[in-house]
Amino acid sequence: MRGLRRGRSGARGPLMGNEFAHIALLAWPVVAIFVYLHNDVLTATVFTLFGAYLLLPVGVAIDFPLVPPFNKESMGALSALFGVAVIARQKVRLMPPPGKVRLLFLVVLLTPLVTVSNNAEPVIMDGQFIPGLTLHDAFSAMVNQFLYLTPFLLGLMLVRGAQDQMQVLRLLVIAGLFYSLPALLEVRLSPQLHTWVYGFFPHEFGQQVRYGGYRPMVFLGHGLLVAIFYALVAAAATVLWKTRTRALVLPAGITLAYLCCVLLVTKSLGAVTLGLLAVLLLSRESTRAASLVGMGLSWIVLLYPLLSLFKLFPKQALADWIIGTDASRGRSLLFRFDQEGLLLDRAREKFFFGWGGWGRNRLSDSVTDGNWIITLGQYGFVGFLALYSIMFLAVYRGHRAARLLPADSAQGWPMAGFVLLTGIIMIDQIPNASLASPQWFIIGGLLGAASAVLAGEGGTPAAPVAVDAGQPRD
Repeated sequence: MRGLRRGRSGARGPLMGNEFAHIALLAWPVVAIFVYLHNDVLTATVFTLFGAYLLLPVGVAIDFPLVPPFNKESMGALSALFGVAVIARQKVRLMPPPGKVRLLFLVVLLTPLVTVSNNAEPVIMDGQFIPGLTLHDAFSAMVNQFLYLTPFLLGLMLVRGAQDQMQVLRLLVIAGLFYSLPALLEVRLSPQLHTWVYGFFPHEFGQQVRYGGYRPMVFLGHGLLVAIFYALVAAAATVLWKTRTRALVLPAGITLAYLCCVLLVTKSLGAVTLGLLAVLLLSRESTRAASLVGMGLSWIVLLYPLLSLFKLFPKQALADWIIGTDASRGRSLLFRFDQEGLLLDRAREKFFFGWGGWGRNRLSDSVTDGNWIITLGQYGFVGFLALYSIMFLAVYRGHRAARLLPADSAQGWPMAGFVLLTGIIMIDQIPNASLASPQWFIIGGLLGAASAVLAGEGGTPAAPVAVDAGQPRD
């Protein structure tokens, strides 16, 4: 199986979709304004970012002159930025606070300048002519990088304690509950909603058929994205169960059991494994054990390119183990590893700053699945290290904060949950490219809440905020 192929290539493809697809994209800022006028700023921001990701069409973009095309993620990010700054009238920082994260953020933004300067020559690949990069490509890539990280900035700004974290987790579970209705419909009827609503099918239909049935795609473009979304939702529902917090009217235990069933019917081995691992850790272990696992996952991802370069990662052994469980999935993983090797050889040619966009980082017959190899190929090891170090620092600080908070407390569980969620988000970037607005908001929220706790380090942690007593509980 050739898995999820999705990345920020910078290429401008032809517009797709029916008229309603473009109307939905253009109408999203209006929807966001209404939401911000009638909700608190955190709820409105989660709805704007997550809603755009879950509901707007895949592969449709509005292409204005001189700027990158606006798609579902950039439109959601700009709408949220406008809502926070103009409707909620909160001061928005366009950079993280001074320190390591700001430095890494600047490196991510400025790397395209060096990448473009190193890629002025054209590339000819099997008769296909790809022109050299220009300053316009550098400007476009920098704008894309900023919009890509805007949800991270908003999460860093708006999530400042346990109460905010619990609100985000609760909203994530509510989104999962509502999204399960079209997801289960597609499990029964086949993934057709994107075609019915927006006029086209955004991927390969055969990849949505698994284990004698269908896996849902809804409006995310691939069943793998739905699956990893529900892995995160199941982990969030476990935190709500541990803190006896209801998402809606159903008891937290029933909600958790239902969402685990939805996760199972997504029929994606990797996401189901990660999701059930998170549920088991959060339900049976301590907050510190859960955050330690999240820390371990982040270390694996950060070191993965070097381990792959020096052939130290046990890829063949892992594939053989999975083949013993599921031959088809094991062969699929082995295929991905083979493709990684080819793309890694390509990335070595411009190792530090990469090839840039327009598919220059690829080979004519290659399949680019993982976000890590896409980032490494486009922006080199410097770009990869800067981007993934932002995520790693969020996990590291969250892990330190979880150790300072009272173990297994109402304050400790949301912090441990965010650490584990971010670890899952990171590890999924090895086989897939699922790093989008909701994931970046969670990562920013982890860093924001952890920074608030660590501000009191050296004595006692900053005073934790109790879970909102106004929420219904079991």
